[in-house]
Amino acid sequence: MPKRSIYSLSMESPLSTNKGSGREKLSLQRIAIRAIPLDSICFSRSTLSPSQNRATIARRQVGGLTFTFREILMGFHHVAVATRDLAATHDFYTNVMGFELVKVVAAPTPGSKDGGWAKHVFYETGSTGMIAFWELHDSRFENYSTDLNKGIGLPEWVNHLAFNCDTIEEFDAARDRWLAHGMVVPEVDHEFCRSIYGTDPNGIMVEFCHTVRAWTADDLAHARAAMDLHAPDDTSEPHVTVHHPTRVAASAAGA
Repeated sequence: MPKRSIYSLSMESPLSTNKGSGREKLSLQRIAIRAIPLDSICFSRSTLSPSQNRATIARRQVGGLTFTFREILMGFHHVAVATRDLAATHDFYTNVMGFELVKVVAAPTPGSKDGGWAKHVFYETGSTGMIAFWELHDSRFENYSTDLNKGIGLPEWVNHLAFNCDTIEEFDAARDRWLAHGMVVPEVDHEFCRSIYGTDPNGIMVEFCHTVRAWTADDLAHARAAMDLHAPDDTSEPHVTVHHPTRVAASAAGA
């Protein structure tokens, strides 16, 4: 089956306005066409590295028309999790992670009969998608875990939040920021990507990840074949570098 994706195609053409005035002005008409499969596009396109996380763009002029082809990247708008300590969470995700608070919605919780409400707090991550948190003020929700794993009997590395770094410079800056905040930072070379790991105030493992190369045909073939594996086909250990903080964490200093 041919690979299909979602694309947009816009067409620009000069239209005359103020007809009959003797001096006609030109304006641009834009026609957006959605959900065009790749195999219907008949002109070449340039592609950026997947790690750059950008749309694919191509333009071609035919007569007086300019066609623009843009791939629509499908990703998360946001991921939302609960927090019991919004102040600590806000401090961590703005100062330690370097994200920006962009929206807070405070509203009644669905189905509440006794005035239950919640804050829904959104942070821009600097890449695609946002991270959001729920601060719940509802008597129906009191005994819950925020760490995504312990409550269901899993280690912290299973369910975690991984944030994209478009460039190696962004990745290095994220690692240096963590070190400056007193964190011990393990860095793992996964061959196709590099990752650093930490833990947020809710007990959730967080990761910054930078993809270092594009996927190859061998990668795709192996991925399809590996879906049917019943045992590991690679028992090698990834290279791990442990970076130590450039200052002592405040909690340790006060101990």
